[in-house]
Amino acid sequence: MTAVGRADKEFLRSWLAIALGTLVVTTSFWSTVYAFTTSATGEQSPAWAFALAASLIPMAFVILAIVSAHLRPGGAVTIAMLLAAAFGFVLLPFDPATAVIAAYSAGGVAALRRPAHSTIRARAVAAFGAVLLAWALLWTVTIVGLALAPALPFTFIGLADLAMRGRRQ
Repeated sequence: MTAVGRADKEFLRSWLAIALGTLVVTTSFWSTVYAFTTSATGEQSPAWAFALAASLIPMAFVILAIVSAHLRPGGAVTIAMLLAAAFGFVLLPFDPATAVIAAYSAGGVAALRRPAHSTIRARAVAAFGAVLLAWALLWTVTIVGLALAPALPFTFIGLADLAMRGRRQ
């Protein structure tokens, strides 16, 4: 297989991982939003929704690492979980929805296999952009923000890789 064919296969695997991971993020995000809105209205807090959201976090990172063919998927998922915990728990008291997006964005930087042409810095900037856009949408156009926010973390990381790919060529 030529270098171009290998690069295209890697590119397609990354976007497949992003698509599958985004499905998991969406389920986790909506579960978190449901749990916090239900508990904010004074009803009994749905523990199952919190449990579902928490259990899907590592699953999204495992999907990213395995489907994108990360060289060390176990280490990548571990680092992704540590980053997700660090960023998610810091923001959780202020805005739970943005905290979930920040957790997935930070973890996605580590879990998704990084192409040779991409940099950690570009991915970190993209992750920050995803969190900033999600926060702005959630606080200004809430319905649009609730619909788009789960799609932002991994997509922005993929777009950063794509931009770096185009920059290199």
